Amino acid sequence: MRRFKNILVVVDDVTGSQPAVDAAAVLGARNGARLTMVGLVEMSAANRIVKLSDGSEADVAGLLAEERRRDLEDIAAQLDLESVEIDVVAGVGFVEIVKRIQRDGHDIVFCSPSGGDTHGLAGSSLVMHLLRKSPVPVWVETPRGDPSPDVAVALGPFGTGDDRLNQRLVELSGSLAAIRQGTLHLVHAWRLEGETLLRRGRVRRPASQVDELVEAVHLEAAANMKHFAERAQPFGVPCEVHLERGRPGAVIPQTIADIRPGVVVLGTLARTGLQGMFMGNTAEQILGVVEASVLAAKPDDFISPIPPD
Repeated sequence: MRRFKNILVVVDDVTGSQPAVDAAAVLGARNGARLTMVGLVEMSAANRIVKLSDGSEADVAGLLAEERRRDLEDIAAQLDLESVEIDVVAGVGFVEIVKRIQRDGHDIVFCSPSGGDTHGLAGSSLVMHLLRKSPVPVWVETPRGDPSPDVAVALGPFGTGDDRLNQRLVELSGSLAAIRQGTLHLVHAWRLEGETLLRRGRVRRPASQVDELVEAVHLEAAANMKHFAERAQPFGVPCEVHLERGRPGAVIPQTIADIRPGVVVLGTLARTGLQGMFMGNTAEQILGVVEASVLAAKPDDFISPIPPD
């Protein structure tokens, strides 16, 4: 976590964004990082006011920007930091945030779900857009999560020929667990694809053969988890492995709910090397129910679908 030196925190809603501001300030102070708060003026909001007034879109947007800047100045004055940069952008919020990340070289972005009591994160449009499109890790700080210092990381799939994202997730979660002085929980779901077909379908095979295939998949998953548990040892934190059988989209969210960590770390893309928004089903299902704060990362070769200016 100490590698993050240029932090961006999104203030979408002054009250609802306070958890993200506080979390970003803590990391910024620890890392001696540059911290920038950016306020959003959604043009859709400006247009609604224009319809009810005699002002032009530009005038209304300017007044909203001034109000948001004053809000940011008040927040910055309460932070125990030497300096905080402030900016206000107008337009489509997530687009302007991604363009700012690309232009100014931010290496992590903090945000909070709007309407802080929404169950899961799927109801927050800005958060979900950033999780899909931000080229840098996204930290979503929620006010309703468990105060536990523990960190859970969802790993997998394995055997794709490129485990760099899994390794990156272990590094992020391990360093975060060390900072929080908590336990690191490595979570993975395994299963034999097509097992039902092999046992009861047209290509039915003897039970002993299917059992052997199941055990082979289990052993391979266990070996991969052992490998990543060893990679976590340098962080000097207690580490627990949760190797569960079943569909990842069902098993991993339930396992995380049982662990009740303070932070969940996960990868948000199912495929790499693509310019687009391929969020994996497992990530979508975790984000739909998670109560903890989330730190999400993408593969190094991810290209945001939002082009830089």
